[in-house]
Amino acid sequence: LELLQEAGHPSYETRLQELIRHPDPEVRREVYRRVEESAPRWARAALGGALVDEPDEDARGNAVLALCSVVDEPAPVVLPFLRDESRPARTAAVTGLFLYGGINGILQAGDVFNRLVSSSEPSERVDAAFILERVGIRNFYHPLHTLLADSEMSVVRAALKAARSVAHPALLDGIVPWIDPVATRPEALAALTALGADLVPLLERSLNGDTGLSPAGRLRVIRAAARVADQRIVRALEAAIEHPEPEVAFAVYTALSRRGYKAGASVGPAVRRLLDAHTLKSARAVLALSEVGADQRLLPLISALNDLYRRHLEAVFLLLTFLYDQDEIMGMRQKIVEGDAKQRALGLELLEVELSGTIKQRVLAIAEHPDNRPPDSARYGELFGLRGLSSEERVTEILGDAETWPEEWLRVCAGFAGYQLGISSEPPEGAVLSTIERVITLKSADIFSSIPDSILAHIASIAEDLEVSARQTFIHQGDLGTCMYIICHGRVAIHDENTRFAELGPGRVVGEMAVLDPEPRSASVTALEDTSLLRIDKDAFDSVLVDHPDIAQAVIQVLCRRLRAMIKPGQ
Repeated sequence: LELLQEAGHPSYETRLQELIRHPDPEVRREVYRRVEESAPRWARAALGGALVDEPDEDARGNAVLALCSVVDEPAPVVLPFLRDESRPARTAAVTGLFLYGGINGILQAGDVFNRLVSSSEPSERVDAAFILERVGIRNFYHPLHTLLADSEMSVVRAALKAARSVAHPALLDGIVPWIDPVATRPEALAALTALGADLVPLLERSLNGDTGLSPAGRLRVIRAAARVADQRIVRALEAAIEHPEPEVAFAVYTALSRRGYKAGASVGPAVRRLLDAHTLKSARAVLALSEVGADQRLLPLISALNDLYRRHLEAVFLLLTFLYDQDEIMGMRQKIVEGDAKQRALGLELLEVELSGTIKQRVLAIAEHPDNRPPDSARYGELFGLRGLSSEERVTEILGDAETWPEEWLRVCAGFAGYQLGISSEPPEGAVLSTIERVITLKSADIFSSIPDSILAHIASIAEDLEVSARQTFIHQGDLGTCMYIICHGRVAIHDENTRFAELGPGRVVGEMAVLDPEPRSASVTALEDTSLLRIDKDAFDSVLVDHPDIAQAVIQVLCRRLRAMIKPGQ
């Protein structure tokens, strides 16, 4: 049907007419939807006959909507369905009369709709929200004030979907409280994005920090605004380009780059100041990494410094897109940050050709670090005014100078390093030590290896420790999967009743598909020896995933690698 419609084939309507009696209800639902869309002249009689004996409730609802679309005065014809025992048919009748029934239809359906809004049954309030979503009339938003304040989460989620369809700025205050809760966050952010330029006042308040939202909520508003193609959004972001809060500033750079922003003459000097600041911070992180060396006792600090370096390098590339061709700059970034040695060398050569002046020298100096070259101390001193320190001096500086090193997780790791180096006699608190150990474990897993430690620290806080004895099966084939496990210590076997598929050890992940798409487990997993695991439930994982979709990308990449490894050449 899709192909026939796209091709404008003359048999399209004939096929619709034939399929209206198809035995598969899914086909009939689609046919009714298409009949509503095209409103063919033959449809009234065909729909009338089909509705008499349509057994599928959802298909029946679609048929009622279709009937409303093909009848000149649908109110008398559809009136019986307003009292129908079937919820889909009743909801479709109200929706159809609102859409196609004119004033008479709205009056006929209005009382039924109002009863749904004020019903004591959550399912009927959900139906009311669905009607508003389907109708999508901008000025028909008043009932959503009530539905957005509902105590039932299913109603709120349906109301947020309707708010996205209606897209009226008067709903903004009702949408904002649902940005933070995990269960409603995707729908709330989608509703904000649909507001378009009407999102500007909330964006400006988020940038100024006076929304009453959490810090994470403010960042979500900025990310939502990045999806809106409107110059008023761009101007609000541009005004905050030198924002003092690092996380907010980075979100602004990302949002502006996503919109293809180019700095004008008035903003160019600010971008160059920011490039100087971020290249300095990158260089300082590189210097600190060379000073702490490869001391395994300082592994958490080394990892945190690497994350800090990558963060500021990413900011440098984003800022460069404001001054130079975006595609070329991000192509160079991909070669330098993600490529092999040959690609990195090419990326550096391209940067040298593209950039000029002091910016070129500073960017090239820090961009060489992915090759793990030790920094040229004389060059760093000349370009950045930095001098080398001993590892003890650098750790002491990180702990004592919060202005130079404001990153909270980095300072936590520096506290741990200080204890390891004997700078501090106070051991880290148990909770801090546990979080650091969990982050190290998560970082060793391939799906989390590219995720910043500060984010992993949050994931670590929602993970649960699990001890499994040898020969104990902790994942059973056929059970519904709702969590994933990271192996801290020990070994496990993946198997079914007859075959052992693989053995996995520390740093490997099992059950990761369950956090993306909960389905019955495809295999069992049994400990081969006493094993320590971190368990992450889907709901907890979703709370992180909504804000960091790159984690889902990492999971998908791991699954693809495993699939390739399982497929033998020639098969």
